Amino acid sequence: MAVSSSSPLPKTLKIGIVGFGPFGQFLAKTMIKQGHTLTATSRSDYSQLCDRLGVSFFRGMDEFLEAENDVIMICSSILSLTEVVMALPLRRLKRPALFADILSVKEYPREVLLKVLLVSARSDG
Repeated sequence: MAVSSSSPLPKTLKIGIVGFGPFGQFLAKTMIKQGHTLTATSRSDYSQLCDRLGVSFFRGMDEFLEAENDVIMICSSILSLTEVVMALPLRRLKRPALFADILSVKEYPREVLLKVLLVSARSDG
């Protein structure tokens, strides 16, 4: 199927980053250049850096999840993945969001995400 030259431009997304360390910052800078709106949360306080980048930084996970992100990217180490995902107060989501882990090892994060997100989705009914 050919794409018409009058096709609408791709939609910009509101993307949330959990874990704003070096890789989360790299992703944020790249996505900002593409026109997306970014939010972030992290154990460390990156509020000043986020202000400079134009990223909304949330110290609390509740407020971060209430920010109505389209996509939530988990940029934590594999060692802290379970703790990070289990600590997500998913009931605070205002609407469905796509969750993506940004790790090099995929099987373990897949198991954790499926376990936690499916249990939450079933309990929300």
